[in-house]
Amino acid sequence: REALRSLHGELFEERAFAASRSTRTFVVAATDYVHALLLGPLVRLLRSVAPGVTLRAVPITSRFPWRDLETGDLDLAVGRAPTRPEGLRSRALFRDRIICLLAKDHPDAKHPLTLERYLALDHIDVLPIEAPGLADVYLDRIGRQRRVVATMPHFLVAPLVVQQADVCLTLSERLAHALASGLELVVRELPFPAPPFAVHAYWHERMHDDPAHRFLRLAVHQALGALHDDDEPSHQGARPRAPGGS
Repeated sequence: REALRSLHGELFEERAFAASRSTRTFVVAATDYVHALLLGPLVRLLRSVAPGVTLRAVPITSRFPWRDLETGDLDLAVGRAPTRPEGLRSRALFRDRIICLLAKDHPDAKHPLTLERYLALDHIDVLPIEAPGLADVYLDRIGRQRRVVATMPHFLVAPLVVQQADVCLTLSERLAHALASGLELVVRELPFPAPPFAVHAYWHERMHDDPAHRFLRLAVHQALGALHDDDEPSHQGARPRAPGGS
């Protein structure tokens, strides 16, 4: 393994990555929540500095795709993972937090959202991978439990369900604010401690010094510049800068 790693490094160390001439395909896995925040600015940036590059966005479903990073089927996975296996690297991209969404005509939309009122609501949850939702993790810490009446794998579908049913959705603040006004939903703070969480990019160790992969990681980081410029969730920011050629 060490010999192969050394050979790989020698092959790529002196070979510059010319973004403007590359025709490489990069494969990036994420949930639709992350794709919704990332893909617009990333595609715009790549079209500007690497017009021949193709980006293939694939979903994260069921489990975090550690094996696909190891085999090379994925270049990058972006998300919130509780652990990182040996042989992988990561970089924090931005922080977010969870808040509550209700339809404007929901019976409880006009009242203060106390803990007891929140727990009395019927909830839906988005569970793209086999892990508990953050709201349930935080509620468990204070010994409380909510009633979840439906689960689904897609973050962008869930607000449409809220719009049509008297249910509560606990969702990323960044995504919630982006969708609330257009869908006539109201945003409410959670009535229990819910600290921010970090979203990371993950890649395999063997790709760390690959110039093309370094370009991809920098492009992803800069595409999310409006999010990682602030420690807390922010809905405005500077336009990402184009990454250099290495």
